[in-house]
Amino acid sequence: MDDISRILNGEMAAPGPTQVSDADLLLVSDRIVGGGAPILFMFRDIPDDGDSGWVLLAGTEEDAELEDASKFEGKTVAWALEQDPTIGAILGAPADSSFERDSIAAEWVELEEA
Repeated sequence: MDDISRILNGEMAAPGPTQVSDADLLLVSDRIVGGGAPILFMFRDIPDDGDSGWVLLAGTEEDAELEDASKFEGKTVAWALEQDPTIGAILGAPADSSFERDSIAAEWVELEEA
C-alpha cells in the first residue's frame, strides 16, 4: 500500500510540508459556492504561504469557466470542511495530486498521471 492510500485510509498522517491549516485558502468553483453543487473533483497545485494549493470543483465546469478567475472564490479550509468533511482525508496529499468521485456518496479516488 502506498503512502497516499495510507493517508486516505487514515492509517498515517500526511508529511509536514503538505499539511494544511484551517485558515489556509483554497479556490472553490462558483458552482459549489453559489450553486450548491457537491465537490466531486479536487486537485492540488504547489502550495504557497497561506494558500493550500487546492482547487475544488463540481466536475461540471466548462473550459471557459475554468479559465475565468472570477468563477472561483477563495475560501478557508475550515469552510470547505464544513461543506464536505470527507475532503479532510485527502487535504494532506502532495502537490500535483488530484481526486474525483462520481457522487457525494462515493469514495474519493486518486487519479493517476497519464
